Amino acid sequence: MITDDERHLAELLDSLRREAPDLAANFAQRFRSDLVGYHGLDDADIVEAVLRAVDGLIAMAREQRPATDDELAGLRGHGELRADQGVPLESVMRSWQIAIREVIRRIGELAESANVPVPVLRVFVDAMLAAMDEAMLEISTGYRAREFRLSRQLDIRRDEFVRALFGGGLTPEESRREMQAFGLTQPRYATFRAVPADRTAEHVDWELRQRPGCRPPYGLTAVLDGDVVGLCTPEQGSLELGTLVVGVGPAVELDEVASSFHIAGRVASTALDFELPGQHTLAELGLLTAVTADPALGKSLSARYCDPLTTDDEMEILRTVDCYLSNGMNAAETATHMFVHHNTVRHRLSRFEELTEVRLRDPHIASQVWWALRYRQLRTMGRSNDQVRSSDG
Repeated sequence: MITDDERHLAELLDSLRREAPDLAANFAQRFRSDLVGYHGLDDADIVEAVLRAVDGLIAMAREQRPATDDELAGLRGHGELRADQGVPLESVMRSWQIAIREVIRRIGELAESANVPVPVLRVFVDAMLAAMDEAMLEISTGYRAREFRLSRQLDIRRDEFVRALFGGGLTPEESRREMQAFGLTQPRYATFRAVPADRTAEHVDWELRQRPGCRPPYGLTAVLDGDVVGLCTPEQGSLELGTLVVGVGPAVELDEVASSFHIAGRVASTALDFELPGQHTLAELGLLTAVTADPALGKSLSARYCDPLTTDDEMEILRTVDCYLSNGMNAAETATHMFVHHNTVRHRLSRFEELTEVRLRDPHIASQVWWALRYRQLRTMGRSNDQVRSSDG
């Protein structure tokens, strides 16, 4: 047999249920007007969700119980739905707060005419608030789970798009359609290939996506074969990140993106070979890219100009020649750089010319000697062109 207090509470809740459709309609208008993401939803969608939520919370509060498995699944489903619809989680949580606060306010007004004792009303409202907390937690759980899956699907689609774009696997129309879908609206883009050193590709991908030049509308990043690659607008900021090696291809129009990316790969491979961290372009690395790309020539020149010098003293001669070429073939500056007397430098240069039977003042000879020294540098580093990762993806 129910008590008078229970009967009064039941009458109050019956009145509330009768008013619920009008309340829900008012909520729908307010949500669509005030909350980000709701303006694109149908009123019927919002009203149905509000009515279902009010009925569920009333049942939980009245019976003083937690949500059932079916109710929990429904709440998570609501969170997933709002994530699919693109409603920000903050707006979803705010809509629940607004609705429950207004429902509780209306319960307080109805309680006066229904003669519900204050202690009974307080217990019920406390139960409603507890039910709301549980409901919002489940909605948030469902929302974030769905958001993660959507994000992962977007990552996969992004990676597939970039792979196809750089591999030349898309028609111009397909490329334009996908670029528009990703918010890429610039007429020209540079390309890049970043080789992670002391962190994962996923970490580097996330870091670069925070850079203005690597996110829409100025760029797009993806993980490809263990590296981070993408489109970028260097004018929007540097891509340098710690010890990261980044090769940047020229800014081009859509139909030349694959060619630009090939250049970016060559630049990255060259910088990696010569242990040059930072952001580099083909113009900046210049002939170093040719040294790594033509090991046969490097081997031949090294045999001609470096291999005849084998003793420790002769190794010092090679180091002097290298410094001499790096200092504009100026013996005085070379001496200053090496902390030796300039006559020592001249003696070592003369000795090199005697052993190799050439004259360094000949520009053609000087360029060949420089090439041989760079190839020898690669060998000294323990690298060879065969060990360098493919530059064309």
